[in-house]
Amino acid sequence: MTSPLDFAIQEELRLVEAIKQNSRRLTAPLLVVLVKTFVPPALVFVAFAVFGPVVVPVIERLSGGVLFPSTLYIAGFLLTILLVWRVWRWSETRFGGVVLLRRLGQVTMAVLNVEKAIDAARANPSQASVQQVRALTRRAWDLYAEAMRAYGLEVE
Repeated sequence: MTSPLDFAIQEELRLVEAIKQNSRRLTAPLLVVLVKTFVPPALVFVAFAVFGPVVVPVIERLSGGVLFPSTLYIAGFLLTILLVWRVWRWSETRFGGVVLLRRLGQVTMAVLNVEKAIDAARANPSQASVQQVRALTRRAWDLYAEAMRAYGLEVE
């Protein structure tokens, strides 16, 4: 006969397996969210890093030597930081890659909490510890399902 603790452990193992299977199935859509979030600011940075050194001598020549190259480089650096920051904010607001990573981190911590609760329940089996494992298992699954639904992805 299976004890309530063994049943809770099996439930936790099914949860972890379900999260793994859904994550494998949803890898491409999740990766698209991350790429859409992180690539635009990186492209802005690369564009300024590549074209900045080309533009500075042109501006210096056009200004007749009034503007110093070091001043232009500092201004270009500050402009790069400002534009990367603005594009980062736009891209995060639009696609939410950092929020996705934060939510997935919360899911990982919730699964870790379930595993810790199972270890504690094994050391001191009681009805309360089994109920705690079940509640934490349900919470971990709910966090995962909520995170996926927030990005329009359905879990099975």
